[in-house]
Amino acid sequence: MQKMAEGRAPMPLRFQALDVLRRKQPPGAQDIHSSVRHQDPAEKELALMISIVLLINPGSSKIEKLEEAPELLERDGIVFSLRGGPRTPQPTGDRVWDPVAVYAPDELTEEEFQQLFEASRGRVQELNLKY
Repeated sequence: MQKMAEGRAPMPLRFQALDVLRRKQPPGAQDIHSSVRHQDPAEKELALMISIVLLINPGSSKIEKLEEAPELLERDGIVFSLRGGPRTPQPTGDRVWDPVAVYAPDELTEEEFQQLFEASRGRVQELNLKY
């Protein structure tokens, strides 16, 4: 039966095991369960980036690399909303692709977005990949 600590409810077995492991660590060792992992700057360069495809109009688009794909982005006074992704494309013969997220001006209806997407496929390679 579990021991009752003074004034506290019994600790579940899995937490008891973690508590025992923590007490057995050598002095100065970091507790991986309670410390916040800080990313080394060199690791940050290797972090997975997302290809952000900004569909501006049928003749114009931009591609950026970001660590996250927020629901809304503002670029050059235009608010873009996330319309698809991020999804990781299948590798092609010459390349392994980063995840892709597609954005379009927020004021476009779904039908207008679909038209813009189709009009942009000939110019934007990321829109033609298999997922």
